[in-house]
Amino acid sequence: MANLKAQYIAELKKIINDMGKEQVLHAKKVKLFCDVIVNKIIEAKLFDNVDIIKETLLSIPNAAYFHDIGKSQISQDYYFEPDLRTEVAKAIYRSHVSKGFDVFDGTVDLLELNGKAVEEMSQIISAILEHHERFDGRGFPNGLKGKEISLAGRITAVADQLDNYLTSTKEKEAMSLDLAIDRIQMHKGSRFDPLIVDALVFGREDIEDKLYLLENDSLTDIQMDEDSKNRPMELMYRPIFNTFTRQIYSYKVSLRLYDKQYGTIYKPVYGPVAEKYDLIKEITEYEFTELAKNYLKLIKRGVVFEKLYVEVSTKYLSKKYAAETLMHILDTYSVNPTKIVIEISESMIAGLRIRVLENIDTLRRRGIGIAIYDFGSEYSTLSKLADLNATEMVLSQDFTSQSVDNREMREIIKSLVTLTNTLKMSICATGVNTKAEEQALKELGIRMMSGSFYGNYKKERYLRADAKLKVGV
Repeated sequence: MANLKAQYIAELKKIINDMGKEQVLHAKKVKLFCDVIVNKIIEAKLFDNVDIIKETLLSIPNAAYFHDIGKSQISQDYYFEPDLRTEVAKAIYRSHVSKGFDVFDGTVDLLELNGKAVEEMSQIISAILEHHERFDGRGFPNGLKGKEISLAGRITAVADQLDNYLTSTKEKEAMSLDLAIDRIQMHKGSRFDPLIVDALVFGREDIEDKLYLLENDSLTDIQMDEDSKNRPMELMYRPIFNTFTRQIYSYKVSLRLYDKQYGTIYKPVYGPVAEKYDLIKEITEYEFTELAKNYLKLIKRGVVFEKLYVEVSTKYLSKKYAAETLMHILDTYSVNPTKIVIEISESMIAGLRIRVLENIDTLRRRGIGIAIYDFGSEYSTLSKLADLNATEMVLSQDFTSQSVDNREMREIIKSLVTLTNTLKMSICATGVNTKAEEQALKELGIRMMSGSFYGNYKKERYLRADAKLKVGV
């Protein structure tokens, strides 16, 4: 059954391919936009029964790829008509929906498939027949309303219209992504399902990244992303922003674990477990090896960054071999050590052993930076600053959240800025979520900031080779 389903999919794809580059590109973009929307629905649990329908949701992007297959039955001469707004032209255009079903029905025999395959292939029918239905019931071909329209139809409708707004035709210029999303929001609740529009808005940054890859002919990277989205371990990158130059300055690097049941798991959760069961050596060295490999990819692609920050457990640094092993990994891949900053959580500083300090000293002498991470989250051990010979201080988000309205906290931040300047250390604020927080911290003398205001974690292949991004403006 699986082979037969694959055969049917291959036949449908051939029909799309034969329609030409523009239609293939449209199909790919709609599929990718649907993928972003679906992932945001699941991540934010926008539907009450999202866990029950998760499997159905995940099958929609592949189904949406074929939504316009009926256009293969419309003469190409139609697209060169002087006026596509006439009633005759509208009727021809609308016929691609029913023609799409005919193409599917003439290619696929659902009776030859089993239950799960039938359900997945039926999603294609829904995407074909319902991507022009409207949430208010004024769409075509059947005037379906609200939840009478399948999830595949509702999601594909939003993704399809987004690409229409983003694409130039003889009748209109392409819109910017921001304007296109704003325009879709104007039809929230009338033309489109409000929750799906919300998912699109939440996924704006992911869509921008995928469009960037498309524009730079990196479709193979996107396909690889689809094929490996459930990779069990993968490095993720979060931008650190320079608020004076308005450019990305550096990246915080973190190894992400992915579990099919629990979803994405980051180091604050799995780190203590790894230490307890003595898995920290394998994880740390895997993380550094992937960091070194990706460093070369970033350089080759022209991605601009000053530093890459990676948190390392003091338990790992207490091993005799730690510093030499990490340096060997960096040397193997010709990584410039001055581009790497090791972060040590403040909660670990009080109990530092001699071996840890020796390893830190070895790394510092080789040019690697040392940052005290999450400074202020514990009882700050200021006396250890001299022992560590730290180069950077990364403030806890507790400082950020109180920087706007708490006068005492503002004075404390100002004092820390003075302290780091005196010690010739750099200082960075984390957890910046609003323009007001950015402005308050900037007034207090902090340049480097990270947080959701500047973007969340991304995969390496989505990092741009353009440092002059309009982020957080």
